[in-house]
Amino acid sequence: MGDWVFGCDVCQQVCPWNLRFAIPHGDPELAPWPGQSHPDLASELRLTTQAFNLKFRGTPLQRPRRRGYLRNVAIALGNTGERFAFLRWLPFC
Repeated sequence: MGDWVFGCDVCQQVCPWNLRFAIPHGDPELAPWPGQSHPDLASELRLTTQAFNLKFRGTPLQRPRRRGYLRNVAIALGNTGERFAFLRWLPFC
């Protein structure tokens, strides 16, 4: 998992169907949203339910809900090896 929160892009890149049959078309609707491809993990831990719903409305990230998203964010943050990264999201920091 490394520092990835969700691997949707990797799944698309390694999918046997996509490798053999898909025709890349560069549709701008499918391009990553600005700031989404490398989010600030510590900041993501502060997302309220409302902020999560606004940010990810209409995306596949609604399936795991905020709880699953934050679980993956915490794992990815831990995998960065940054010893005190979690302190950046604490309310008093």
